[in-house]
Amino acid sequence: MTRSNVTNDFIISTVNWAHSEPDLVNIRRKVFMEEQGVSEEEELDGKDQQCLHILAVEKSTNEAVACARITEQGKIGRVAVLKPFRSLGLGKQLMDFCTQQVLSKQQKPYLDAQTSVIPFYEVLGYVCEGDVFLDANIPHRRMNFGLSSFFQTDHQHSKEQPSSYQESLNTKPPVENNRQVNTLEHSIELLHEFTRDCIGRVYFLCSHASLPYLCDREYLDVLKQSIFNHSDTQFHFVWSGYDPSLSLTKPFIELSRRLPSKIHLRCLKSNHKEFEQLKAIYARNCLQFETESNHGLASIRKLSPVQRELEQDEINRIWENHAFEHPDFRQLNL
Repeated sequence: MTRSNVTNDFIISTVNWAHSEPDLVNIRRKVFMEEQGVSEEEELDGKDQQCLHILAVEKSTNEAVACARITEQGKIGRVAVLKPFRSLGLGKQLMDFCTQQVLSKQQKPYLDAQTSVIPFYEVLGYVCEGDVFLDANIPHRRMNFGLSSFFQTDHQHSKEQPSSYQESLNTKPPVENNRQVNTLEHSIELLHEFTRDCIGRVYFLCSHASLPYLCDREYLDVLKQSIFNHSDTQFHFVWSGYDPSLSLTKPFIELSRRLPSKIHLRCLKSNHKEFEQLKAIYARNCLQFETESNHGLASIRKLSPVQRELEQDEINRIWENHAFEHPDFRQLNL
């Protein structure tokens, strides 16, 4: 049965390969063969007759302008949009349509994404898995759909609907400016609240003593929730005193590998004085968090424009000149 979705400018529908082959091949030839240099033998791999095909047509001209295909196993591929029709939101509409097609069959969507467009698929709810590999001599990574389930905490049931989960994320009030606490329990709570409310580009300078609190499962849940809530947020962490033998850091490192455009991780160089506390900054807020034995001291203060510029300059200097990407943090190379 043919299914379709009509938007203001495009009609997206399922089509039959035998009927729509000329339009599908034309789009894929222009995008993959001519633009990216994929050979015709690799592009037309003989599997199209067994796939469900998706075609987007511009309503005003009836021109076929984008396509994709879905295998019997739920793998989405050959996603292509003609150059004049990019940056119009069509790619997202096409992928949303494909994802719903797979989900309607009680399957889990997945795809092999070119590494250059991983951020695009992350926003749509796809998460990286596995190592980088070559397909048609182009670097790819496997990505699985399931953002809402991936971001659920261990305390939530898998049957919970995304809408109720989203409501649960919004139950806490935003963190107050110029707030200070002096117990470990309240300091950790303030760290969680600060992370949950971060928007945009965020930097964390992390002391060795703070790593157990950052790598704790509960904090990782908060970090994932923040990314889920704010699609434009990017976290940059510089770790001081990283010890590769510490197993507690492995879940954090794995998360950064799965969300490479959202979490950026570096180590402080040995020639720089180690951080004595955790400091984080975004927008006009700055968090300072330090622990000693079972005691904690944390504060959030609102920064003036001048203060923020000074703090940001210092953090940028450390990130660019005194931090490096440890081999443990990297995605495995080809």
